[in-house]
Amino acid sequence: MENMELRNDKEVKQMSFLQRVIGVIVSPKKAMEAIAQKSDILYPILAMLLTTPIFYLIRYPLFEQMVKTKLENTPQAAQMTPSMISFSTKIGLITAPIGVIIMWIVITFIFWGILRIFKGEGKFKQYLSVTGYAYTIVIISMIVTLIASYFTGSLILDTSLASITNLFAPDLKGSFLYGIIRGINLFSIWQFIVYAIGLKVVSKLSSAKVYSVVSAVYIVMILLSANSLKLS
Repeated sequence: MENMELRNDKEVKQMSFLQRVIGVIVSPKKAMEAIAQKSDILYPILAMLLTTPIFYLIRYPLFEQMVKTKLENTPQAAQMTPSMISFSTKIGLITAPIGVIIMWIVITFIFWGILRIFKGEGKFKQYLSVTGYAYTIVIISMIVTLIASYFTGSLILDTSLASITNLFAPDLKGSFLYGIIRGINLFSIWQFIVYAIGLKVVSKLSSAKVYSVVSAVYIVMILLSANSLKLS
């Protein structure tokens, strides 16, 4: 048994970067063990800085239209000229990835803080590493959305439960409940499951504690975003 554990430890330590990234998708527990042993935040930072702008640049006309639509719903819309809208679009390419990185750090800090209260182990960099690698799921959702955009003509792909609700209860749209349902996204659920797997490895806490914390944070995030999502 000891020899087997030694072999497994050696295998985890020798996991390459590509194996880690692919492992997040196909074997998250094994990948997170490797990531926790050798923390890496360079990949998450580069992924967050580059993927969003690249995603929007590939379909820039759709991105520009999306920004324009959002701006039209603001009180300042009447005063905005086409050049101002174009400038806002370009600024969005810069601010979007920065916002993603800030959100990553904040949510990781929340996880770290709560799990430390429960006597969880691990350094903050390890927490950043496992949650950062979980961003791979977001990249997958971007790729799927990008492909779908050539058929839908939109950079918004609804993978939430609202897509089903619209068929059976269309009158719910605009309500707070609809916003909650709209927030339950298949890719975000997947991402938070990977969060939980990685956080359990780092904190060395029980599955019950870690999954409860991750679920609670996910629910709070959905509730906080419900008002903004109820009309989308």
